Amino acid sequence: MRLTERRSILRRTGSSKRPLMLAPANGVTWKQFFLALKGRFIKDKLMDVAGSVTFFGVLALFPFLLFLVTLAGLVLQPQQVEQFIREIGNVAPADATRIIAEQIRDIHKSQSVGLLTVGFVGAIWSASGGVVSLMDALNGLHHVEDRRPFWKTRGLAVLTTFGASAAILIAALVGVAAGPI
Repeated sequence: MRLTERRSILRRTGSSKRPLMLAPANGVTWKQFFLALKGRFIKDKLMDVAGSVTFFGVLALFPFLLFLVTLAGLVLQPQQVEQFIREIGNVAPADATRIIAEQIRDIHKSQSVGLLTVGFVGAIWSASGGVVSLMDALNGLHHVEDRRPFWKTRGLAVLTTFGASAAILIAALVGVAAGPI
Protein backbone atom coordinates (compact mmCIF):
# COMPACT_ATOMS: atom_id res chain seq x y z
CA MET A 1 0.00 0.00 0.00
CA ARG A 2 1.33 3.43 -0.94
CA LEU A 3 1.72 6.23 1.60
CA THR A 4 -0.97 8.29 -0.13
CA GLU A 5 -3.38 5.38 0.20
CA ARG A 6 -2.63 5.13 3.93
CA ARG A 7 -3.21 8.85 4.35
CA SER A 8 -6.50 8.70 2.50
CA ILE A 9 -7.72 5.93 4.77
CA LEU A 10 -7.61 8.20 7.81
CA ARG A 11 -8.75 11.40 6.11
CA ARG A 12 -12.23 12.81 6.28
CA THR A 13 -14.65 11.42 3.79
CA GLY A 14 -15.87 13.58 0.85
CA SER A 15 -17.68 16.37 2.71
CA SER A 16 -16.11 18.31 5.57
CA LYS A 17 -19.40 17.96 7.46
CA ARG A 18 -19.14 14.20 7.56
CA PRO A 19 -17.45 12.58 10.57
CA LEU A 20 -13.99 11.06 10.48
CA MET A 21 -14.03 7.51 9.10
CA LEU A 22 -13.88 5.05 11.96
CA ALA A 23 -13.89 1.88 9.90
CA PRO A 24 -12.43 0.71 6.61
CA ALA A 25 -14.23 1.91 3.51
CA ASN A 26 -13.71 2.03 -0.24
CA GLY A 27 -12.17 -1.42 -0.47
CA VAL A 28 -9.66 -0.95 2.36
CA THR A 29 -9.17 -4.03 4.49
CA TRP A 30 -9.17 -4.01 8.27
CA LYS A 31 -5.48 -4.87 8.25
CA GLN A 32 -4.66 -1.86 6.03
CA PHE A 33 -6.83 0.34 8.20
CA PHE A 34 -5.14 -0.68 11.46
CA LEU A 35 -1.66 -0.44 9.92
CA ALA A 36 -2.44 3.10 8.79
CA LEU A 37 -3.92 3.89 12.19
CA LYS A 38 -0.79 2.56 13.91
CA GLY A 39 1.38 4.67 11.63
CA ARG A 40 -0.56 7.84 12.49
CA PHE A 41 -0.49 6.93 16.18
CA ILE A 42 3.30 6.70 16.10
CA LYS A 43 3.81 9.69 13.79
CA ASP A 44 1.64 11.98 15.92
CA LYS A 45 3.34 10.75 19.14
CA LEU A 46 0.03 10.17 20.88
CA MET A 47 1.60 8.41 23.87
CA ASP A 48 3.83 11.45 24.52
CA VAL A 49 0.85 13.77 24.19
CA ALA A 50 -1.26 11.66 26.55
CA GLY A 51 1.57 11.54 29.08
CA SER A 52 2.08 15.29 28.94
CA VAL A 53 -1.59 16.13 29.42
CA THR A 54 -1.89 13.59 32.25
CA PHE A 55 1.23 14.92 33.97
CA PHE A 56 -0.08 18.47 34.08
CA GLY A 57 -3.49 17.27 35.19
CA VAL A 58 -1.98 15.41 38.14
CA LEU A 59 0.39 18.31 38.85
CA ALA A 60 -2.60 20.65 39.21
CA LEU A 61 -4.25 18.46 41.86
CA PHE A 62 -2.04 19.38 44.84
CA PRO A 63 -2.37 23.18 44.55
CA PHE A 64 -6.10 22.77 43.92
CA LEU A 65 -6.51 20.64 47.04
CA LEU A 66 -4.43 23.19 49.00
CA PHE A 67 -6.78 25.91 47.78
CA LEU A 68 -9.91 23.92 48.66
CA VAL A 69 -8.69 22.95 52.13
CA THR A 70 -7.65 26.54 52.87
CA LEU A 71 -10.94 27.89 51.56
CA ALA A 72 -12.90 25.41 53.67
CA GLY A 73 -10.88 26.37 56.75
CA LEU A 74 -11.50 30.09 56.21
CA VAL A 75 -15.15 30.07 55.12
CA LEU A 76 -16.81 27.36 57.20
CA GLN A 77 -18.13 27.81 60.74
CA PRO A 78 -16.80 25.41 63.45
CA GLN A 79 -19.85 23.10 63.28
CA GLN A 80 -19.68 23.14 59.46
CA VAL A 81 -15.97 22.23 59.62
CA GLU A 82 -16.76 19.11 61.64
CA GLN A 83 -19.64 18.18 59.30
CA PHE A 84 -17.32 18.69 56.30
CA ILE A 85 -14.68 16.45 57.89
CA ARG A 86 -17.31 13.74 58.52
CA GLU A 87 -18.39 13.95 54.86
CA ILE A 88 -14.77 13.60 53.73
CA GLY A 89 -14.45 10.58 56.03
CA ASN A 90 -17.29 8.90 54.15
CA VAL A 91 -15.40 8.95 50.84
CA ALA A 92 -11.68 9.21 51.70
CA PRO A 93 -9.36 6.76 53.46
CA ALA A 94 -8.92 7.26 57.22
CA ASP A 95 -5.33 8.53 56.98
CA ALA A 96 -6.23 11.07 54.29
CA THR A 97 -9.23 12.23 56.32
CA ARG A 98 -7.03 12.69 59.40
CA ILE A 99 -4.48 14.78 57.49
CA ILE A 100 -7.15 16.92 55.83
CA ALA A 101 -9.00 17.37 59.14
CA GLU A 102 -5.82 18.57 60.89
CA GLN A 103 -5.09 21.05 58.11
CA ILE A 104 -8.63 22.43 58.02
CA ARG A 105 -8.70 22.87 61.81
CA ASP A 106 -5.27 24.58 61.81
CA ILE A 107 -6.26 26.92 58.99
CA HIS A 108 -9.59 27.66 60.67
CA LYS A 109 -7.72 28.69 63.85
CA SER A 110 -5.04 30.78 62.08
CA GLN A 111 -7.26 32.40 59.39
CA SER A 112 -4.30 32.44 56.93
CA VAL A 113 -5.31 34.21 53.72
CA GLY A 114 -1.76 33.93 52.32
CA LEU A 115 -2.06 30.17 51.99
CA LEU A 116 -5.36 30.62 50.16
CA THR A 117 -3.67 32.95 47.68
CA VAL A 118 -0.73 30.60 47.15
CA GLY A 119 -3.09 27.66 46.62
CA PHE A 120 -5.27 29.62 44.20
CA VAL A 121 -2.36 30.93 42.12
CA GLY A 122 -0.67 27.51 42.12
CA ALA A 123 -3.87 25.76 41.08
CA ILE A 124 -4.57 28.20 38.25
CA TRP A 125 -0.96 28.14 37.01
CA SER A 126 -0.76 24.33 37.09
CA ALA A 127 -4.15 23.86 35.46
CA SER A 128 -3.27 26.40 32.76
CA GLY A 129 -0.09 24.37 32.18
CA GLY A 130 -2.36 21.44 31.40
CA VAL A 131 -4.33 23.61 28.99
CA VAL A 132 -1.09 24.72 27.28
CA SER A 133 -0.08 21.07 27.00
CA LEU A 134 -3.46 20.26 25.45
CA MET A 135 -3.12 23.21 23.05
CA ASP A 136 0.33 21.97 22.00
CA ALA A 137 -1.05 18.47 21.54
CA LEU A 138 -3.91 19.65 19.35
CA ASN A 139 -1.58 21.90 17.33
CA GLY A 140 0.73 18.94 16.78
CA LEU A 141 -2.08 16.62 15.76
CA HIS A 142 -3.37 19.15 13.24
CA HIS A 143 0.14 20.08 12.08
CA VAL A 144 -0.34 23.74 13.03
CA GLU A 145 2.55 25.88 14.25
CA ASP A 146 1.63 28.15 17.16
CA ARG A 147 3.27 31.52 16.56
CA ARG A 148 1.85 33.31 19.59
CA PRO A 149 4.32 34.61 22.19
CA PHE A 150 4.49 32.93 25.59
CA TRP A 151 2.39 35.55 27.36
CA LYS A 152 -0.46 35.26 24.84
CA THR A 153 -0.44 31.47 24.95
CA ARG A 154 -0.36 31.38 28.76
CA GLY A 155 -2.96 34.15 29.00
CA LEU A 156 -5.30 32.24 26.73
CA ALA A 157 -4.69 29.11 28.79
CA VAL A 158 -5.45 30.96 32.05
CA LEU A 159 -8.66 32.39 30.57
CA THR A 160 -9.64 28.94 29.33
CA THR A 161 -8.93 27.54 32.80
CA PHE A 162 -11.13 30.20 34.40
CA GLY A 163 -13.89 29.52 31.87
CA ALA A 164 -13.76 25.76 32.41
CA SER A 165 -13.68 26.25 36.19
CA ALA A 166 -16.70 28.55 36.03
CA ALA A 167 -18.58 26.04 33.86
CA ILE A 168 -17.80 23.21 36.29
CA LEU A 169 -18.84 25.37 39.25
CA ILE A 170 -22.12 26.34 37.59
CA ALA A 171 -22.83 22.70 36.71
CA ALA A 172 -22.13 21.67 40.31
CA LEU A 173 -24.37 24.42 41.68
CA VAL A 174 -27.17 23.44 39.31
CA GLY A 175 -26.78 19.84 40.43
CA VAL A 176 -26.96 20.85 44.09
CA ALA A 177 -29.88 23.24 43.54
CA ALA A 178 -31.85 20.69 41.52
CA GLY A 179 -31.62 18.09 44.27
CA PRO A 180 -32.29 14.41 43.69
CA ILE A 181 -34.03 13.54 40.47
